[in-house]
Amino acid sequence: MHTFYIKNIKDTDFTAPDILSFLMKTDKDYYPPISKKVNLEIYANKILLHADIIVIYEHGADSIGGLIAFYSNQEYGPYSYIPVIGVLKNLRGRGYAKHLLAACFECLTQKNIKLVKMQTWDSNPALKLYKALGFDEISRVPDRPNGIESVHLEYHIR
Repeated sequence: MHTFYIKNIKDTDFTAPDILSFLMKTDKDYYPPISKKVNLEIYANKILLHADIIVIYEHGADSIGGLIAFYSNQEYGPYSYIPVIGVLKNLRGRGYAKHLLAACFECLTQKNIKLVKMQTWDSNPALKLYKALGFDEISRVPDRPNGIESVHLEYHIR
């Protein structure tokens, strides 16, 4: 049994360099990699300043094991948008992504936000998890390299 902690990043000692380190470790897990679209250092600082971030880390760990960032400041409209969610490869299969999403939904419920949007790609293994948790597929757009489609998802918080 692994002891883990799930907290708002503001309630931890993690900083932008820790987010950057996590993004660098998981960058190639996304298609295309996040670094092909943005500078990771700038992005780490952006989400720390403008998004809510929930992290997951194991007892005794000094680094982030999983992370979800979501905008809940109504910038996008009366809903939240998740630009990034991920778990380190060596920590996958422990339900951490599910815990991160549940914590995100709890935070949004407290802010009275009932709709969550995100996008992924059609060959992402996590797409199955998102659908199992209740995300609805809204559309597919062939806008990624090599004919890969973006999959637009929505979740209605109950």
